Amino acid sequence: MKHVAIVGGGIIGRCIARVASESHRVTLIDAEPADHRGCSWGNSGYLVPSHFSPLASPGMLLAGLRMLPHRDSPFGIHQPMRGEMLSWLLRFARHCTKRHVAATHQLILDLNLRSQRLYREWAQGWPDAKISEAGLLLGCERWDTLDHETESVKVAKNLGLEAEVLSDHETQERFGQRVSSVGGVFFKCDSHLNPGDVLAALDADLAARGVTRLQSRVTRLDEIDADQIVIAAGAESSALTRSFGLKMPLIGGKGYSLIVPVEEPPTTPLIMVEGRTAITPMAGAVRIAGTMELGAEAAGINPARWEGVLSTARRTLPDLAPQIIAFAESDAGKERVWSGLRPCSPDGLPYIGRVRTDPRVIIATGHAMMGMSLGPITGHLVGQLLRDETTDLSLIPLDPHRFS
Repeated sequence: MKHVAIVGGGIIGRCIARVASESHRVTLIDAEPADHRGCSWGNSGYLVPSHFSPLASPGMLLAGLRMLPHRDSPFGIHQPMRGEMLSWLLRFARHCTKRHVAATHQLILDLNLRSQRLYREWAQGWPDAKISEAGLLLGCERWDTLDHETESVKVAKNLGLEAEVLSDHETQERFGQRVSSVGGVFFKCDSHLNPGDVLAALDADLAARGVTRLQSRVTRLDEIDADQIVIAAGAESSALTRSFGLKMPLIGGKGYSLIVPVEEPPTTPLIMVEGRTAITPMAGAVRIAGTMELGAEAAGINPARWEGVLSTARRTLPDLAPQIIAFAESDAGKERVWSGLRPCSPDGLPYIGRVRTDPRVIIATGHAMMGMSLGPITGHLVGQLLRDETTDLSLIPLDPHRFS
């Protein structure tokens, strides 16, 4: 049986290990212990067929430019900007076109739908990690935002997704609590889960399948003795690829989250669009999450960015906000604010594929905010590559060499 080494133990690495263990001896290598609260742990936990547009889109570029001057906005760029960041931003801007968005809709949708189906299959064997089929709400504070989201609903319906536009009253009914909005949209096609529970379930799966886990920081691939190597190290992946000459633009996008105990969690996950703030119901709690700070360091909390997340809660969630703010401002809350770096490519698509100069190496990273959503399908596709099979979906748009 051939040996596969997977560098990176987040949701992507774990899902690849699960699939690869069906046909290979697998070693999962991560710099942190299994219980480390990395980027996958801090995710909002959404499985989102509704998110069929790439991060690189015209609306995102314009919104980002408007937000840039404000230190507490949901979007920021770490200063001072280095050459790598400027190069990434230029590539990002070139991909923020209607043509790029239209060309990638079906691929991103297929990836999400197939991943969601795999999660449902896997979860049948997970007694402590369940998927909620409550859908996803997007709340809008302004009429122009609701108009934009209404157009997205039309595209979603053309793609075969269940979606509808809601009044302000209907939005509150779906959420189960008051929301300060002019209305919203509801995607019945979406699901959510608790990332921590899923990671623990996967760990139990991997242990039962005989996957070996090593805690070690890999800096060069020649340190690894394996027949095939998968690089799934999130935002740190590009440092490894540079060691063998692959130029793969990848920037860490910092996000923040906090799990807040609440008396009555809402019934449906909610994203407030203008503030880019997500509220996810969990058992006896909600996870509040947001921001995208490009190029930031992994460690530390930017008080202004985190305050922007809390400000959205204050403004839009009159029932939940008092509990969220009270906990966030307590000593316990301040200690538990989580931050992590999402791996972002400049065209908004992940990198999945073999390295041409060293065919034993496969890349699987760049999933940005959809790492949790796309974990199982990434594992499935990489599993097919490891077995030298033709992949179910074309990987040409996801080629790690596409910017070389």
